[in-house]
Amino acid sequence: MSFTTPAFLIFLAIVYWLYWRLGFRKQNLLIFMASLFFYGWWDWRFLSLVFFTSTVDYWVALRLMSVAEERTR
Repeated sequence: MSFTTPAFLIFLAIVYWLYWRLGFRKQNLLIFMASLFFYGWWDWRFLSLVFFTSTVDYWVALRLMSVAEERTR
């Protein structure tokens, strides 16, 4: 799926519509699932990259939240 195809515009409209009808936590899940679908549609091998970067970002965010001193963060 390319950014310039009608399929992407339909996908974007559906995700945008759903995003504003969900609560905060569900919005995050929707964006994650939509990203997986988008990258999987393009090439399924990129899904490992999305999972890897999501895992690393989540781990770093947890570590940053556990640091008490603001300057260190």
